[in-house]
Amino acid sequence: MNKFMFIGNVTKDAEVQKVGNDLSICKFDVAVNRPYQKGKEQEVDYYKVITWRGQADYCGQNLKKGNKVFVCGRVEIRDYDGKDGVKHTIVEVQANEVEKLTGFEKKDGTVKSSYTTEQATEIQLRQVDTFDLPF
Repeated sequence: MNKFMFIGNVTKDAEVQKVGNDLSICKFDVAVNRPYQKGKEQEVDYYKVITWRGQADYCGQNLKKGNKVFVCGRVEIRDYDGKDGVKHTIVEVQANEVEKLTGFEKKDGTVKSSYTTEQATEIQLRQVDTFDLPF
């Protein structure tokens, strides 16, 4: 199974391009912090992410540098020969799920969080009686 999930920060605004018959493709990079180890410098991994069609349009309109995102997809590894004759390997995440985890920009350019601090503290998980579940 090739399924890769991570949470990180977008490193620059997502870019959408149209290919073929108006097929959308969006590319962006995400920085993911590794677990901090005391006494060492913070290590970061960078992933190239690609989305297609409607997901690409969503990402292009909503993902800006610094946004925190959840990404789920599959890892693809490709090789190509560069103009210099050297063989290169590129690792990309073909994402089928992307969720923006930070605030949304309003028309005036300010950012509005999904929830205020007060609303977030009021959200509680509801107890579910297992006898009420349909399975």
